[in-house]
Formats: sequence, structure tokens, C-alpha cells
Amino acid sequence: MVINSALEIAAVGLSEEQADAAGFAPEVARASLGGCVKARAHHDYEGFFEVVHDTETGQLLGGCIVGPEAGEQIHLLAAACQSPRGLWLLKDMSYSHPSWCEELETAIDPYTAALSRSGKELFTPGILAML
Repeated sequence: MVINSALEIAAVGLSEEQADAAGFAPEVARASLGGCVKARAHHDYEGFFEVVHDTETGQLLGGCIVGPEAGEQIHLLAAACQSPRGLWLLKDMSYSHPSWCEELETAIDPYTAALSRSGKELFTPGILAML
């Protein structure tokens, strides 16, 4: 879904509330666009990324982008939601610089680090199904 307004709003997959109702153990990673180099270059600091993932499996469940060109960026989250690698796909991606999407990696860093310490990055259900 994309809503064009003063700030574009784009979302894909499940929200935190929907994920909780569906029986997942959701956690939301957030990052403001205020720290983004491209935001500073454009003097446009409003906006954020939200990424919803399951704490049990690390599975990416959904996300929301609010800010400039959100409708052009949501495809990145949509592809990651469909991938068994989910968060890891986003973490391992090379982001162009400067870009709005750079803050997406900032949002997920604490969660991928925690999952990595637990060993879950190698053994998510999607990866096991592929073996």
C-alpha cells in the first residue's frame, strides 16, 4: 500500500499488532531518516523506517516507510518479506550512498546482531526448508 501525501507512506506485510494477533512474537526495528546523509543533503529530516520481525525465528513479517520516495523504496521490504533470509537479505545488501534506504540497515543492526549471537541467522525455518 502506498499513500501519497506531504510525506509518502508505504507499508507491506504485517503490522506489529497484526503479527501479534497471528501468533508471532513481533518486535519492531525503527530508524529515523534524520540521521541519513541524503536527508541532510535535501534538508528533509522527516520520516522513518519500521521493520517488523518475529523474535522466535528472525522472520521478516512486514514494514512501513514514511518519508520521501517511500513508494519507491517499499519494494525492498516486499522482496525481503518474501525471502527466507528476510532480515539477513537487508543486512547483507550493499546500499548506494547517499540513499534514503541506508537508514534501513541502521534500524535492523541491533536485531541482526542479537539474532547472530543466538545463532538464529543460520537456522530460520525458511533456510531449513531449503536444505
